[in-house]
Amino acid sequence: MKETGIVKILVSNLQKTYRNRQGEHVHALAGMDLQVREGEFMCLLGPSGCGKSTLLHIMAGFVRPSRGEVLIDGKPVAGPDPRYLTLFQNYGLFPWRSVLGNVEYGLEVQGVPRRERRSRAMEYVSMVGLDRFVHNHPHELSGGMQQRVALARALAVDPDILFMDEPLGALDAITRFRLQEEISRIWRDKGKTIVFVTHDIEEAVYLADRIAVMTPHPGRIKSIVPVPMGRPRDRTHPDFLRVRDQVYSELRLKPENVLDYCI
Repeated sequence: MKETGIVKILVSNLQKTYRNRQGEHVHALAGMDLQVREGEFMCLLGPSGCGKSTLLHIMAGFVRPSRGEVLIDGKPVAGPDPRYLTLFQNYGLFPWRSVLGNVEYGLEVQGVPRRERRSRAMEYVSMVGLDRFVHNHPHELSGGMQQRVALARALAVDPDILFMDEPLGALDAITRFRLQEEISRIWRDKGKTIVFVTHDIEEAVYLADRIAVMTPHPGRIKSIVPVPMGRPRDRTHPDFLRVRDQVYSELRLKPENVLDYCI
């Protein structure tokens, strides 16, 4: 599903300053402006420590800005809201609940009747390909499977927005590729607005409609790189490589220097 022209998230003159352990003022974000359209897949890309996660957490309502504001559907974000959910690297699954029990949890909190929530949870378990593991517990699953459970749990409550904070960062390369394909497919099917933090350039090009490239500390939006490609995407296609190289250029990197960027 393509994004609309409607602005879903508006970030205006956002700044975030905090004190470190030495009592010094640290400027995490400075003069940040950004628009995310309804139904868009937006990636926040930049080197470690540039404020990507801080920006995401302010959007999601977990952190308050020092100055500026975030509007969602024209209303200021004052705190977390069940209309938008956040996925982290650590999955956040309940070890005593099965796959099905974890996916049902949000629906249970919402007071959805047992039969209906069981049916909806099974729909999303199937969507992420875990039908055969529905009665397994998290410790019996691989990291990639646990992240699928977390994704199914988030989708089951039908949020307007998914905030994803490097959710694939701890996975091996092959599992990461497969889950990128899965997330892209689910986005096409469900048309959710997604804001996805990553420092993986090819991951951003594979997933995003647009990539917000951030500067090193303090974080600012350096540029917005559109990804004018259909889905699914071929990582070897000349158009893919062209956009990837454009992002490298925005970051003033050559492909052989990518290790320095990640440190």
